[in-house]
Amino acid sequence: MRFKLLCVLIAAAVMGVPSLARAEATPFDLAIIAKARAYVGPEATLNSIRTIHFTGHLTTDDGAKAALDIMFKKPCCQRVVTTGDKQIEVTALDDYDAWQRISDAKDLRHKTLAILGKDKILRLRANTFENLYFFRGVTDPEDIDDLGRTTIDGREAVKLRFNYDPGIYFVRYFDVETGKLLRTETAFGDVIVEEGRIVVDGVKFAKRIITTSPKPGGGTYRMTVDFDKVTLNEEMPESLFSVPLPTFD
Repeated sequence: MRFKLLCVLIAAAVMGVPSLARAEATPFDLAIIAKARAYVGPEATLNSIRTIHFTGHLTTDDGAKAALDIMFKKPCCQRVVTTGDKQIEVTALDDYDAWQRISDAKDLRHKTLAILGKDKILRLRANTFENLYFFRGVTDPEDIDDLGRTTIDGREAVKLRFNYDPGIYFVRYFDVETGKLLRTETAFGDVIVEEGRIVVDGVKFAKRIITTSPKPGGGTYRMTVDFDKVTLNEEMPESLFSVPLPTFD
């Protein structure tokens, strides 16, 4: 089956939604973001991160599984590889170029390559910024909206929307006391939560990410990503992200 990772990678970028009411971030909100960064790791370490490499696997509600390999590289590169029993899917972003290759897992000569369009590129860029820049992918405070306070699992939380290009945003709930990210939601009703912890060089990463999404006909389905390892500042050649040259087998 196809694993639609663009919807669930670490945190989901959303697009194609109506215009939204705006409530600009306050100094308190900016302090919460600073606290959230401090909760994740030391400021100097966060700023020094050039690349992040996740390895693990994903599982769907119906029991389908795939090995998972995710790479991020500054300033704006991303590569995701899912390897299942039937196919291998590679999706990559190289700044403003993006592509996807699907290969037969039994015979790698059988493959298709697609160049992704503007909408998917913008989604991938937003996702990449969020993962590499630790809540500072949006650099202008005017692009962060305060959506009020609420309670998540008994914790007081502030709800902030991080806006990228029109219709592309993340909604995140932060613990007011600690700055911990409690939940992420999308405009399509997806709920994304993190569990467990992998600590690398003093930086905290989720060990498990669970995305619960509504089904068109009612009910929900769930996709779970479990990470085995996170590596920081690994050398990643540009060729991993660049659009592949055509091959003639």
